[in-house]
Amino acid sequence: MTKSHNARAEIEAWIMSDFMDDAAAYMSRGRRFLALSNAAVVDAWVEAYESSALAWRDQALLDALNDCYAELTLRAIPPPYHRVESATEILEATFQEELSKLSPQLREEIEEERRADFRAFLSRSQAQKN
Repeated sequence: MTKSHNARAEIEAWIMSDFMDDAAAYMSRGRRFLALSNAAVVDAWVEAYESSALAWRDQALLDALNDCYAELTLRAIPPPYHRVESATEILEATFQEELSKLSPQLREEIEEERRADFRAFLSRSQAQKN
């Protein structure tokens, strides 16, 4: 395995670990979307995604989106990103605008926080292997 391939695999594992943490938290809260059909969960995810794109600072909307995503993950259903392309464009433009407003110092602090999270994940992963 090349160093580049190994790094990519570690990053993907880190992202998946975050998803699994979110799914575990969702399950501990009682899986509010459990009773819905697969199609209804997909529709709820689309609605939550579109709503959060327009009000991305609304924590209740983000929680609903995360819970829908967790339910989809637990059912092994991929999110229908093709249904939220315009909302994704809105989100991308909004995030680009917000990023451009950050000071270089704050941007560096955020990046360092994420790097620290990744290093902690790697340490936990290494400890579990030993």
